[in-house]
Amino acid sequence: MSKQLLNEAELLLFGHWEQATHLERSLERIRQKYSALYSQVADEVRKAHPKLDGNVTYITQRWGDGTIGFSRKCWPEGAGDWPPGLWIENLRLEILVDDSAPPPLATIWIPPKACKVLGKDVSFVRERFQTRAREILTPDEFKRHILCDGTDNSVLYIRTISKRELIEGISPDEGHGLVQALAREIDEMTLLLPAIDEAFGS
Repeated sequence: MSKQLLNEAELLLFGHWEQATHLERSLERIRQKYSALYSQVADEVRKAHPKLDGNVTYITQRWGDGTIGFSRKCWPEGAGDWPPGLWIENLRLEILVDDSAPPPLATIWIPPKACKVLGKDVSFVRERFQTRAREILTPDEFKRHILCDGTDNSVLYIRTISKRELIEGISPDEGHGLVQALAREIDEMTLLLPAIDEAFGS
């Protein structure tokens, strides 16, 4: 018995091809507008923190989970596609609207490649960062803001905004709520910039 080419859902779309095409174009316009909000986030962060002169934004690419990052070009590998610095991930719309998908996650990330450029061991750089971070934040602040030490190449996971806050920030005021929420999040993370500088010996 031959296998059916299209499944039930695909057959439904095929039977309403014109409407599905209109929907497809509408979804793409939404993605473009959503992505444009992150250009505004980058502008806000650059104005508030000129030292963060590196920015990477992968928000709507299907191969990723939706990520925005801020770095300094003076840091090792600071001009690369995935530089060390302040990152927030799990921001792609498909993830935000999926209740079973993970929430947004903020991280301080120092890639092993950057440590290699310095000729230093990853564990040494991580320990140097952690020591400085605990000097910058009080024990209470550390407890309130830090989710946990990174279990991968991230040196810290940071408590961040909820999916709901981001979703609700998209609609009113041309997405101003989302832009301001993310800019505030990065603003709080910049407290730890001296710890990254210390880790790199900057």
